[in-house]
Order: sequence, then C-alpha cells, then structure tokens
Amino acid sequence: MVITLQGKLVNGEKFTETVDTEKNYLKFKNHDLVELDLTALGEYKNLEILRISAKKLNYLDLTPLRRCKRFKELDISNTQLSYIDLTPLSQCEHLEILKLEMNKLMSISLKPLSKCIHLEELLLGSNEISAINLRPLSKCKELESLYLDNLKLVYLDLEPLIQCANLSTIDLSTNSLIEIDLQPVAFLSNLGWLDLRYNKMSSIDISPLRACKFLKSVNFDEDVQIEWKDSELDVKSLPEYLRKEFLKKIRVA
Repeated sequence: MVITLQGKLVNGEKFTETVDTEKNYLKFKNHDLVELDLTALGEYKNLEILRISAKKLNYLDLTPLRRCKRFKELDISNTQLSYIDLTPLSQCEHLEILKLEMNKLMSISLKPLSKCIHLEELLLGSNEISAINLRPLSKCKELESLYLDNLKLVYLDLEPLIQCANLSTIDLSTNSLIEIDLQPVAFLSNLGWLDLRYNKMSSIDISPLRACKFLKSVNFDEDVQIEWKDSELDVKSLPEYLRKEFLKKIRVA
C-alpha cells in the first residue's frame, strides 16, 4: 500500500511525498520543510521505526502514531521544534528508543512515557529544557540509557530512577547543576557510565557509587571536590574503577 505525506515548505509551497508501507521503517529527510502532517501514518500499521531529518521543521503532531501498535523507535533530531506533545506515544507500548536531541525544546512532559514499559533509550540532549520531572521513568524498568546533556538544568531529582535497574548510562554533562544527590544511583547496580562534567558543582559525594560494581567511566570537572559522606570508606569494597581513578582524590567527611 502507498500513502501520501503532506506538509509545508519554508517558501510556503505545499509538500507531498508518497511512501510505500511494505517496509517497517520510514526515514524522512527534507531540510526545507517547516511543517509535516503525519495523518497518513495512521494507516501504516506495520511501522516500527520513524526517523525525521528536517532542520527547519517547527511543527509536528504525533497523534497518528497512536495507531501504530508495533512502533519501536522515534528519532526527531536537529529541528526547530520548541514544543512536542508526547501524549500519543502512551499508546505505543512497544516503544524502545526515543531521540529528541538538538532541537529547540523549552520544556517537555515525560508523563506519557510511563506507559512505554519497554523503553530502553531516551535522548533529550542539546535542547533548551531548564527543568524535567523524571517520575514517569520509574515505570520504564527496561531503561538502559538516559541522555540529558547540554540542557539548562539547575536541579534534577534522580530518585525515580531507582526503579530502572537496567540503567547503564547517564549523561548529565553541560548543564547548570549546582549540586546533585547520587543516593538513588546506589540502586543502579548495572551503571557503567556517568558523566557530570561542565556543571557548576563545587563538590560531590560519590559514596553511593560503591554499589555500582560495573562502573567503567565517571566524569567530573577537574576542580570538583570528591567527597565520601554516606558511610565509612572501605577501600576493599570500592568498585575497581573508583579505586583506581578516585581513591587519592576522595575527601572523607
């Protein structure tokens, strides 16, 4: 079956493109597009992957995707979108990957993602977001990677991530975080990579990381004071990575 996508170009002209729905993925690229109507995708029953590359895109309604019951991956990156409503994704229960990097998003509600229990990767880096509530992610128990880098975050509560036992990568670099409580990270035994560089913290307590036996990389700014507050420092119980990289830098409270 063939469907037709419509939209509007930067010069005001109408845009149309036919799509063969035999494949389970759609990769769409047009850098003169400012609006794209996804209505026709409601008939694309076997669609699993949608990747949109449109540097001038400033409006997109995801509503038609709620009818795509096999949908697994959405990538809308490097556009002019300042707002996007994720509500339709609450009906995409097989969603595994959501990429919304390098846009102009000022804010975003993750509430619809509480229904996406198979979500594995969430990438929201390089936007204008100054606050974000991670509570909905507590339902995403298969989450493995979380990228919140290069945003405007001043505060972030990691407590909801306690339920994400498979989480292995957290990137919070290049924000404006003054402090962050890593205590919830103590429950993430599979954590391997944590990046907190280029923030505004003067010190950080890394004692919660003692439970992360698979740590391979933890990054802080050079001038951040590394502290150990939560319990007595037992060198033998430290993950090998922490022992090698931070033991001489740790200040025991």
